[in-house]
Amino acid sequence: YHLLKNIDITRHAAGTAYWELEIDTNLLFFSSLVAELLGLDNTFTSPILLSELEKKADCAIFNFAEQMFTGETGKHSFHSQKMIIDRSGEQKFVVMQAHFYETEKVILGTLYDMTAIKTTEIKLRQREQQMNQLIDSIPESILVIQESKVVFFNRAAVKLFSFSDISDAQDMRLSEFVSDNDKSLLRDRIK
Repeated sequence: YHLLKNIDITRHAAGTAYWELEIDTNLLFFSSLVAELLGLDNTFTSPILLSELEKKADCAIFNFAEQMFTGETGKHSFHSQKMIIDRSGEQKFVVMQAHFYETEKVILGTLYDMTAIKTTEIKLRQREQQMNQLIDSIPESILVIQESKVVFFNRAAVKLFSFSDISDAQDMRLSEFVSDNDKSLLRDRIK
């Protein structure tokens, strides 16, 4: 018991939520960090029948793992990003790794909580969209150039240069927007 408790403490300190699913018995063994991710209180103890846990918590990740290994995929391990919903309804993003031991009919897996990272990514994407909308609303043409290639246009620039879509202008060279007579002047200015 003490050895298992120390292993659980070590896994918790490493941020790794460890679980095992016995296919024949439907028993799920889980560490305290798995319980935290699922929003389980201390009335839920490991091991528990997966079918019993399903009545109270989101067990889709364990069912997914079981289907991956017991189906016709022939896989013995996988790595995937998943979303779970804890008992309070909060979404959590996890990286899931699992391995199937066919002779023992046991799936061993880990979950790593990526919620903070995913939340930050979502916020950054939202801010980027807001910035793009702001830039698109400016009536003047704006082009962003990196290494002589146009990497961004606002809508006014698309309209000015008569492109049907912004994607038509992606990766065009700046020299393509200048007449042949002015290309030497452009080279001088870039230098």
